[in-house]
Amino acid sequence: MVESRQQPDSFNKYTYRLDICYDGGVFHGWQRQPNGRSVQEEIERVLAKIFSTQVSILGASRTDSGVSARMQVASFRLSKKIDTFKLKRSLNALLPDSILILEVSEVDPRFHPIYDVKSKIYSYSFCLAKDKLPLQKGVLPLRYSKDNFDLIALSQALVYLVGAANFKSFCASDSCVKDFTRTIYEIALVEDLNESHRYELWFLGSGFLKQMIRSIVGTLFDVATHKIKPGYIKDILEYRDRTRASATAPATGLVLEYINYNKDYIKDESENKMNSQSLIIQKLPYSKKIITRVMY
Repeated sequence: MVESRQQPDSFNKYTYRLDICYDGGVFHGWQRQPNGRSVQEEIERVLAKIFSTQVSILGASRTDSGVSARMQVASFRLSKKIDTFKLKRSLNALLPDSILILEVSEVDPRFHPIYDVKSKIYSYSFCLAKDKLPLQKGVLPLRYSKDNFDLIALSQALVYLVGAANFKSFCASDSCVKDFTRTIYEIALVEDLNESHRYELWFLGSGFLKQMIRSIVGTLFDVATHKIKPGYIKDILEYRDRTRASATAPATGLVLEYINYNKDYIKDESENKMNSQSLIIQKLPYSKKIITRVMY
């Protein structure tokens, strides 16, 4: 269930935004849960301690258990104006090392972390090595080498995934959404120049369905190991049947990289195509080399 857009009220008239980085490997996801430690719960616990009252936060993305974030965004409301620098310092002093508050800022009371999203970037990291390597945190180790993991075939399959499409075949079967249409603006296959055998898939889109990226990645791995052909991706989309796609890739390796809210950056649908495509290049670290880049 998606939270409805809340209107500013006369009591909690100040709205604040949190930019958050966290290691998802130690949490049961972002969202507060009855059984299991969550990122949302940890932050709300510390906010309650600071303000001596319950404070509810609303996150932009409900990352699954094991999924990390380099930039998650959340908001909350208060009845009073606060010093955002002091709050950031207090939060980071009280939160566990697995959560870092990057920024605290006051925003327009109408700001909504879900409905005001223009685009998101996720990355999925994997390691190719015949021999067992010391496990890199946040990287899925695949027991393949470049000789039996076909990066060219994987790259060829990417063209069938960009654009506006019904992604029901790549959505978790227990999802409650009714509209499965999403737009992927760009996908990039990236090599890490600093870490041997490490590769990443970067996805830029208007939004993503539950387990959509992990389902796509699992299917791309089957393309790379020649279990299915690159062109079969198009057939999978047309079937609109989750059983036609491959197994969902593990949460290890998936990172929420960036959420774009800049209203001036993407003004209308015609500019979505042109402007969004530069976001991956803007956010990609210098140590990463693009092997293949497919755009809508």
